[in-house]
Amino acid sequence: MKTDDGTIVYNRTMGNDPYIHTLENLKIIGMVGGYEDTKISGFLSHLFRSTGKKAARIHSTGCGHDTQKVRELLSSHMDTYNGELEYAVIHLPGSSPQQYDLSNIFLDSIIHTFLGENNKYENDKSETIFKSLSAKGYALINVDDEAYPDFIGCLENKLVITYGLSPKATITASSIEEASNLHFTCCIQRGITNRSGLEVDPMEFPVYIPNFEKSDIHSALAAIGTGLIYGISTEDIITAFKAHGQTGKTIKYESR
Repeated sequence: MKTDDGTIVYNRTMGNDPYIHTLENLKIIGMVGGYEDTKISGFLSHLFRSTGKKAARIHSTGCGHDTQKVRELLSSHMDTYNGELEYAVIHLPGSSPQQYDLSNIFLDSIIHTFLGENNKYENDKSETIFKSLSAKGYALINVDDEAYPDFIGCLENKLVITYGLSPKATITASSIEEASNLHFTCCIQRGITNRSGLEVDPMEFPVYIPNFEKSDIHSALAAIGTGLIYGISTEDIITAFKAHGQTGKTIKYESR
């Protein structure tokens, strides 16, 4: 439930006492795409936790288009973290736009992964979800996906950061090398204003990710962009990528 002052109330699935958390206490990062990119969500969970932030990735398998079940997932995580969870990374479940009701779920940022030019069903769903982005929220858009022009218009008044291998992307990569690990130079081509209002200047820095391949480059760029938005330094991103391994707790929805 959303109260008049912007507070989110998640009713617990067990017991009668609700938890009450403001938007500042829980930042929901939604991923939109034709598939669940577990590498992005795993990366972000690890990145936040490695810098002392309380974060969890949420698997929406079994939720279908039922956003009440998504809220129950969030409530379950709040129970696990005693109401102190700061970031929740979730792939939003598939549905038709008519069935999607995100009025009670604030999205602090949205990561667009990949849809495909011919996937009209997913494109329509994504446009609906983007309209639920909070007023000060961020949209990270994969400009290498040929579908993105279909919904970019609904983001006209939103904060948009593009990523990909296109030279037009705000966050891109060069000097990509692949052996058993992934090496590349991350290029921030335009300044980025992060969630705290601080400027991230254009720059380049080296990235090394064990057990990643060249095909994972978009996942890495999306995770870098999201980290920068939430004030994680490039030094911490570089360190976290090198040490990337176990990514922490996951709670899956189970009907009661």
